[in-house]
Amino acid sequence: MLFFLLAFIGLCLYGVKFNLKNNSRFEDYLSLEKTTSIKGIFIIIVFFSHFNKYFTPINMMDSLYFKLISEIGQNMVVAFLFYSGFGVMESIQKKGTPYLQQMPKNRMLRVLFEFQIATIFSLVYNFLANEQLNFEKILLYFISWENWYIFAILCLYTFTFLGFRWLKKNQYHKGIFLVALLTVGYILVMRQLKSRFWYDTVLCYPLGMLWSLYKDKIKLRNIYQWGAAVLSVLVAAVLLKVFAKESLIAVLIGFLLSCIFIVLCTMRISFHNKVLYWSGKYLFEIYILHRIFQSFVKETGIITFNLYLAFVICAVLTAVSAFYFEKGFKKLWGRIST
Repeated sequence: MLFFLLAFIGLCLYGVKFNLKNNSRFEDYLSLEKTTSIKGIFIIIVFFSHFNKYFTPINMMDSLYFKLISEIGQNMVVAFLFYSGFGVMESIQKKGTPYLQQMPKNRMLRVLFEFQIATIFSLVYNFLANEQLNFEKILLYFISWENWYIFAILCLYTFTFLGFRWLKKNQYHKGIFLVALLTVGYILVMRQLKSRFWYDTVLCYPLGMLWSLYKDKIKLRNIYQWGAAVLSVLVAAVLLKVFAKESLIAVLIGFLLSCIFIVLCTMRISFHNKVLYWSGKYLFEIYILHRIFQSFVKETGIITFNLYLAFVICAVLTAVSAFYFEKGFKKLWGRIST
């Protein structure tokens, strides 16, 4: 498995570009194309991480790989939430009220409906695999109560709608403050109901909105200022993890620092190629489908027969199904949403 991880690192480095000139940076570091590739990197890491739940390391190399992936933890999802908040805020500033009016349908309902279609496929698979499911569990699947990311992003979209819908134009600070306040409320509530990973990264979403608002003021074109900013964020994150890792506030701040570190790095290091972009483009489909195939290779015994073959089969099936699922859903949604 370490070989697959090294191959993935090679993929990330393929086509990488650096801009280390003084008084310069990549001006398109927040473009849709570049951020999609960054999300592509992290959805592949999510795939690795979830695959690890289906096997036990069988040699030293696999154990090393296992530990490296495990150390990433929830940092693998912070970019998704940050760029979601950033993208939504960009749309609010450019499109205004019409965008907000359509948000319940085009954002919340679409995400929930696509997830429910994938849930049907998952339930069919579970039925064929003779897994026992009662009505209550099926209902919880459909409302995304068994999937922290889908549930969180739906809540964050709802907070955005509530926070901005009735504000006057250009009251963006007030809207972001309301979204952040509702997100803190979400953290307090979910802390009583679910495990920490359900809520410890959600503040990255309003951080993305804030970055959108101030992106023109965050220049850091001076190479020394940029280097000092990157180093400061990295040191602060490490200190928090070492000395205050049990504190919820420290954990929340730590993930915000992870977001900032990633974004600062992309100012001068461009990770972009066709494979990463494709993975980011089909991020949602990969996310909601890959666990089906990971479970399949385990239940059929392929993972026991040959771990590495199972990984390849799972990756190929996920990629193919994500592509066709997105095409099919787009046509279906186009028909029922008009």
